[in-house]
Amino acid sequence: MRGETRREIPYNKAKDWGLISWARPLVYILFDGVSDAVNYQLSQEFHPRDYFRFEMTLGRDPDDKDAPNDDMDDARPENIRKLESAAEELMKKERPALNRLINQLKQPMAAREDLV
Repeated sequence: MRGETRREIPYNKAKDWGLISWARPLVYILFDGVSDAVNYQLSQEFHPRDYFRFEMTLGRDPDDKDAPNDDMDDARPENIRKLESAAEELMKKERPALNRLINQLKQPMAAREDLV
């Protein structure tokens, strides 16, 4: 599972940033780009029924007190509980796909060779 961040960088705020101010946002941009590239490559390699990607949007509403913080370094117990709750919601929503994945993983390796 992966949480997708939708963190905007407003031009009026970022136009005067120096190197130090860009450090944290740049890490998020690079990680998101790598994740998108891997998703593209795997979706091209595998048949849609054999490729699983479970995503949730993080930090969707700063006014929502139950929304988890998407900062990578926020390991406060309160935020961990929120992340766990969001993951449980995703698992409920994606139960059929998760069951398909579990069933595929239970198959012997030889039976899975034809997936690629």
